[in-house]
Amino acid sequence: MVWPLDKLTLGNQALILTGNAPVAVVNDGSDEWLVLDAAWESALEAMFEEHDWGFLTTVNPALNRTGTPTDPLYTDAYALPLDCMHLIWVRITDNVSLNPTGTHSVEYQIVNGQIYLNAYGTTPPPPPNATPGTVSIKYVSNANGPDKFTPLFMKALRFFVMSGIYRGLNEDYGEANAMYQAAVGAVQEARSRADQQ
Repeated sequence: MVWPLDKLTLGNQALILTGNAPVAVVNDGSDEWLVLDAAWESALEAMFEEHDWGFLTTVNPALNRTGTPTDPLYTDAYALPLDCMHLIWVRITDNVSLNPTGTHSVEYQIVNGQIYLNAYGTTPPPPPNATPGTVSIKYVSNANGPDKFTPLFMKALRFFVMSGIYRGLNEDYGEANAMYQAAVGAVQEARSRADQQ
């Protein structure tokens, strides 16, 4: 067994399993590549959002402030990282003089790609001479590639790609729907397994 699988390898498996010829290289312009590529990308978008996959998460321990929000209930704005697919939590390490307990979750809102919050650990306005806390986040990152995917995650992805091939290349909607349902079941299986770790 070759591991990890890349898009070309998994896509060729899906092509062969659906009765189609494999492609030799990525982006070869063939109908086979165009369909498997579209199926792969659309499946990943949905699967990244589906769960807080531990193998796809990352922690940014110190976001940089980007400005003052337009919402007066918040004092600080922070840009979401470009690779953020799904935000899991936001925490602040407070200024010890304001809150000696240290790090805690903080109320926030996402507005236009920014995280609005109160980095001072209090509601606006901040206390005089206050120092904002350090803001950290945990999120699902699309910067993690197939080398991080688990075998069950890849199984679900393969089923989704096969569904796309049945629909977009073979025009077999019955098989496409059946494979889609198999993919949904495989995602649940992958979630359960991932949550055991």
